[in-house]
Amino acid sequence: MFVLAPLKRPPILLLWSALVAGGIGDELRRVALVWIAVDLIGKDAAYVTATQAGALMVFSLLGGVYADRWDQRRTLIAVDLSRAAIGFLLALAAAIGVLGLPAIFAAAIALAVLTALYTPTIQACLPRLAESAEMMYALNGLIDGSRRLARILGPALVGVLAAIVPTHHFFTINALMFIGSALAVAALARALRPPPPVSGPAPPPIGAIAELGAAFRGALDHRLLRYAFVSMLVGTAAWSTTFMLCLPLLIQDVLKTDIGAFGLVISAYGVGNLAANILIASFPMTRPGLVLVLGRLVAGAGFAVMAVATDLSTLMVGAAFAAVVGPTADLPYLVLARRDFPAGMIGKLFSLRNLVDSAGMLLGMVVAAVLLGHVGIVETIAAMAATLCVVSLSGLRMANR
Repeated sequence: MFVLAPLKRPPILLLWSALVAGGIGDELRRVALVWIAVDLIGKDAAYVTATQAGALMVFSLLGGVYADRWDQRRTLIAVDLSRAAIGFLLALAAAIGVLGLPAIFAAAIALAVLTALYTPTIQACLPRLAESAEMMYALNGLIDGSRRLARILGPALVGVLAAIVPTHHFFTINALMFIGSALAVAALARALRPPPPVSGPAPPPIGAIAELGAAFRGALDHRLLRYAFVSMLVGTAAWSTTFMLCLPLLIQDVLKTDIGAFGLVISAYGVGNLAANILIASFPMTRPGLVLVLGRLVAGAGFAVMAVATDLSTLMVGAAFAAVVGPTADLPYLVLARRDFPAGMIGKLFSLRNLVDSAGMLLGMVVAAVLLGHVGIVETIAAMAATLCVVSLSGLRMANR
């Protein structure tokens, strides 16, 4: 089934629209925060992202437990409205000149906590929207692609908005986007109504720790899933090192240009992200291990091109190829989780994915801070490229799985 086919169903179209709107706002907020942090403290801005990643690690596992337990529609609405409130507060603080490091760190932690709950909740509610296993696979790609589309549209807007509005209004637009997302989810009252209670005697309650332990043991016993975790860890570390820190420094210090160029490169990354997502999700995935292995190799080549780029065009081409690092890890992981595990574990398995993702971001920021203290920006990006290629080659025995 073509990845866009599920959009013919109105509830899926509405949820997808909510995710795209929230994702665009999120990208505007991300670009603005990174730019402001780099302007304030230079390469030490790595610690802002590291703090956010650490908070996501701490809260991600519990987010998966409650994503499977709570009313998912109400949870999504509450998270969207909370993120909107943070956006308005950031805009106000920036407008009156008090948006310093304490506020940036506080916002990063709060947004990480909300993300830890939001992403597994989305995954947990999807089976109620799919009419068949074939649609479920396409829906995986469609929902995953929504944030990749946002990585095109959000940064592309940066170049336009930077010329007409102050940077602090990126936060205002971010907040308005989340309000729109909350309204769209609110309209899904019928499609996402809570399931009826199971007839017969209620099963004894299971503690959150026991639920997490079962999910963790099941994931570690799955050989290909273990390799997927390593792939995601390294891929996220390479992405966060390069795009969250090295790229803005490269644009400011080497190319000597502005936030608009930063937005263009991130947008090129988004184009590659979405193209890889559509291509992979539109065909049956019979060998997720092969997708994982090849994805690391292509992404490594993209990061290598970024390392040797001397102009904006080459940098954008490298970013587009580096972008396969996301969908070539996330989509195989979703296939394995839904194929080999019961539905009641999806939220927790996706939280494990968030845990690994945030650990990779934290690792990337720490490694970036250390490397940039000893070598240059270009050498740091090249190191990320080499690491991805090593991970790809180490997983060749998984390619037939």
